[in-house]
Amino acid sequence: RILEVADGQEALNMILRYQDGISIILLDTEIQILSCCTILQRLHGIPKMRNCPVVLLSFCRDHSLYETDSLVKSVLSKPVQPSQAIREVSRVFRPVQKNFD
Repeated sequence: RILEVADGQEALNMILRYQDGISIILLDTEIQILSCCTILQRLHGIPKMRNCPVVLLSFCRDHSLYETDSLVKSVLSKPVQPSQAIREVSRVFRPVQKNFD
């Protein structure tokens, strides 16, 4: 299931409402109302979201501001093709395969 929001406040409300069912977050750094940094900060304060991977979409070429956040697993530079976003989300979300040999 994919949840889509219009702004940062709606994103935070949706995260709080559906935190048990969210597996990964695709977040635009240009999101309005609440900033991307504010949303990331709030995610760290929600116990069930502390390990939720985040993929960011950014116009900024310097990703160092975001890459230091433990939740941010990838930063894609905009413009992003849908197929590129799908590939990256799939890569980040891929469950860890265990070797039982």
